[in-house]
Amino acid sequence: MKNTMLLFILLRGFVLFAQGDSVLLDKNFNFTNGVYSSFAEMLQNSPKYRDVKFEVREGPLRVKTLYFYNDNSGIDKYDEPVFAIVQNGKMSVNFDYGFHKLILLGSISTFYIEHKKLQPTFSSGWGMHAQQNDTQADLYFLDLKTRSIESLRYDAVDEVLKRDPMLYEKFLSVSKRKRKSMLYAYILEYNTRNPTYVRE
Repeated sequence: MKNTMLLFILLRGFVLFAQGDSVLLDKNFNFTNGVYSSFAEMLQNSPKYRDVKFEVREGPLRVKTLYFYNDNSGIDKYDEPVFAIVQNGKMSVNFDYGFHKLILLGSISTFYIEHKKLQPTFSSGWGMHAQQNDTQADLYFLDLKTRSIESLRYDAVDEVLKRDPMLYEKFLSVSKRKRKSMLYAYILEYNTRNPTYVRE
């Protein structure tokens, strides 16, 4: 009996420690400022380089490169792998030659990528006259379970929702046209039903 009670106390203490040591990843969460080299560091909220002073510069073809200030007050290019950077508690993931701020935090975290598209313009009698730049913002998501990044499209969201049978059944109960128009709403519900906790 004494051994049983002791085991209960130890397990209870472990659960309390685990809950107190991590918090819900949602819109109120602030990451530790710094440079994160891996996905694991994100979940631990423990950047490889904490509170380092850095800046992001845009080069040819809009490729963004990370630079940091060295001990001699100079600035050097950051050559190590970078998963994400955090400034003022807000994380920007390194993807598609740029750093993109997460706008939704949860098991499925989302961000926008702006793509420039060249649209030809025409003048009568002379054919193509010039090209104008149109910017399109496309929504992407970071899946914390698979550690993958996908564009927010029907087939990708469908695969995510399959992990939650009850939610997936609800998803399939409406027309495909309605499903496509409500992808973001289902991601929000998925996050509510499947929370992720990270280190404080």
